[in-house]
Amino acid sequence: MKLRNILQLAGLVAVVSGCSTQQPIAAPASATGYRQGPVTAEGTVVATRRFQLRSAPSISAKTVALYRKGDRLDASIRPYDEIWHFIEVDKGPEGYVFGMPLHSAN
Repeated sequence: MKLRNILQLAGLVAVVSGCSTQQPIAAPASATGYRQGPVTAEGTVVATRRFQLRSAPSISAKTVALYRKGDRLDASIRPYDEIWHFIEVDKGPEGYVFGMPLHSAN
């Protein structure tokens, strides 16, 4: 199935289930440091899958770091919107991640 068809289907599912398909207000071009919401997790976390930390909440934004499944990070995490999270890595980069590929190491 082509990506375009998958995205259209995802939008249809979201509409049928009552979810909004409206895009969030875009972050500034230099989105690093742009945060929303309270900190939802802080401390040592473990990556549950491979993920890219991005400079803005967009899959086309520049990748600032790449993490692999099992990587441990000391970080603060806060929601940006319903899909993206802003992550500040202690002694490392900060940026946005799609979904939530991290869980508490405790």
